[in-house]
Amino acid sequence: MLLKHTVYVITGANRGFGKVIAEVIASKAKEKTSIILVGRNRAELETIQLANVDTYFIGNISLEGAIQTEETIVKSLEDMMKEWRDQNIAPITKAVLINNAGSTGDLSKKVEDYTMEEIQTYIDLNVTSYIALITGFIRLFKNYNSVTMTIVNISSLLAVQAFPNWGLYATGKSARDMLLKVITKENM
Repeated sequence: MLLKHTVYVITGANRGFGKVIAEVIASKAKEKTSIILVGRNRAELETIQLANVDTYFIGNISLEGAIQTEETIVKSLEDMMKEWRDQNIAPITKAVLINNAGSTGDLSKKVEDYTMEEIQTYIDLNVTSYIALITGFIRLFKNYNSVTMTIVNISSLLAVQAFPNWGLYATGKSARDMLLKVITKENM
């Protein structure tokens, strides 16, 4: 009988909603489960104690763009998979990416007030790095024929409804939602 091994990758896991997601998943785990917590502050991540699961950390990451995301998160995931294979840990049967990371941007500003640097920084952090992470996740786990992949994006009403001063945030959330719709169509 093949042992089941589910891997969860949770971004924005330092605190708040991401941390709660990890705690709930850990409390419900009934089979071999590994939770990889991803966040900008490794020290905060390492304070999270999860029962019933193997916990790993990818911290102090830079989400400034596609290259940095690939070099930090995706490379770390690849290294973990290799280490698990070398240690004969149960093969992964399910991989779940839960993307909770992101930022609101400066909510005191209207769209006309954004500088080009603010726009680029926001898009790199909240859209470019997101696309890079999902691309890397799909490539990594597509190499395993028996792995079922699930990608979850924590979205917002602002992805579909406009509110003043939320221009960058709404743009980022709607871009993320549309990317997942495209991925769904590509994999039907």
